[in-house]
Amino acid sequence: MSDSDARLFAGRYRAVRRLGAGGTATVFLARDERLEREVAVKRLHGAEVTAETALRLQREARIMASLRHPNLVTVFDMVTDADDLLLIMEYVQGRTLAEVFACGPLEWERTLALLTPVAAALDEVHRDGVVHRDLKPSNILVASNGVVKVADLGLATAAEITRITPPGAILGTPAYMAPEQARPGRCTQAVDIYALATIAFEALSGARPRAGRTVLAILAQATQEPPADLRMHRPGTPGAVAEALMRGMSSDPQDRQTSASQLLAELAAGFEAGGGDRAAAATRVHQLERSRPSAPERPSPRPASAPATPRRRRNRRARVLAVTALTAAVATVGGVVAVLAGGQPAPSGGDATPTAHAQATPSGSPAATPSAGRTPTPSASPPAESPTATPPAPRTLSATATVRAFYRRAAAGDYDGAWRLAGPAMRRAFSNSSQRFRAELSSLRHIEIERVAVVERNGAGATVEIRSVATHDNRVDHCSGTLRTVRGDGGRWLVEPAGLQCTSAR
Repeated sequence: MSDSDARLFAGRYRAVRRLGAGGTATVFLARDERLEREVAVKRLHGAEVTAETALRLQREARIMASLRHPNLVTVFDMVTDADDLLLIMEYVQGRTLAEVFACGPLEWERTLALLTPVAAALDEVHRDGVVHRDLKPSNILVASNGVVKVADLGLATAAEITRITPPGAILGTPAYMAPEQARPGRCTQAVDIYALATIAFEALSGARPRAGRTVLAILAQATQEPPADLRMHRPGTPGAVAEALMRGMSSDPQDRQTSASQLLAELAAGFEAGGGDRAAAATRVHQLERSRPSAPERPSPRPASAPATPRRRRNRRARVLAVTALTAAVATVGGVVAVLAGGQPAPSGGDATPTAHAQATPSGSPAATPSAGRTPTPSASPPAESPTATPPAPRTLSATATVRAFYRRAAAGDYDGAWRLAGPAMRRAFSNSSQRFRAELSSLRHIEIERVAVVERNGAGATVEIRSVATHDNRVDHCSGTLRTVRGDGGRWLVEPAGLQCTSAR
């Protein structure tokens, strides 16, 4: 087929431009010269269409063309053109759900708004005995006017009929496939419910529930391991929501919801009964912190008169800050970079609450600013030792637990709690403004801490190595390096910048 001939499919559809391509098909925007309308033409390469399979394709085409739903991309026809099979479909201008997910986890209201129309479309085709079999974010379209439509219905069937894939090949996308799709036998609507639950999990967590190097490895996880628990990826998720998703992703089709709409209804009821998940996340983080035992890594308190050890200056750009693990917006701090990246450690003993923070005087000694109704912080001279003058030391978090708590509180929306764990230098990065801290961290939705460990201890504090993945509204930050922890009031640890570097992916 020459290039000029390829621009006119089946003597009727004039190609306008290519919209995309995959391993077995290419999609074109085309003009139907007979009906004078725009259509999407999906050309499946190398289809083996015999007289027998042609009859089955015609039967399938009639079924697909008979399906009408506002949230379903209409299949107009299936035709053969030389060695190619063409699926002629409604053209939808917009973006895919996969592109929406690239911006990070979604709020539950947005997730339900996007997936409820998908569930309605699936229920409609299931009533007609049709199973999608390859539901995934890339074939769910969000039109420019906001309407959500399910695409590629019948594509898996067409590929199977025309033997595009080798005998015994698994049809579908592994990350969203139900385990029974790897076994011989007819697929039921339960495979689409499994895929929808997986998509909902990804929307709410920003990550797929399963991963692996091969199709079989991914499907083995679905068969041999329990379904992923959203609460491990999104703290504060109501239990009913996590359980509904685990039911939907069960390895046994009989355990799944009986319809796609039932799955979405259970998710909606779970979130509404739980009052959302943001406030619950903060409570859960505090509970985790209280239950975690303190590690025996705490160094002996440094005397107040001990001199601070200067750190060598680092010529780093503004993103080389501890706070870059939370937000790229701190790069606007500008003038404080030299202090954060190469200044001296802040002296311990300064209060770290929003109303009473330690401020450096020209001489470098701390000056206490008392808040109303609060006893002023003593001067640098320690009180005389006496059994009655020293109150019992409160139970404090370890250095590593403090770092974890700092990040988790911010990710859970507990900005005041995170601010209380910020040391003087960290606070100066935000102009000593808790409101600015809150505003610049508001895009953070989830953080996964892959490693946190004390690598150095001295009289001034502890250096903590950390590796994390922070998911924001519009990007994902991969961060590694070190933070500094110093002593605050009551011997508790406070988090300070040191040498953390982040790379962002959008």
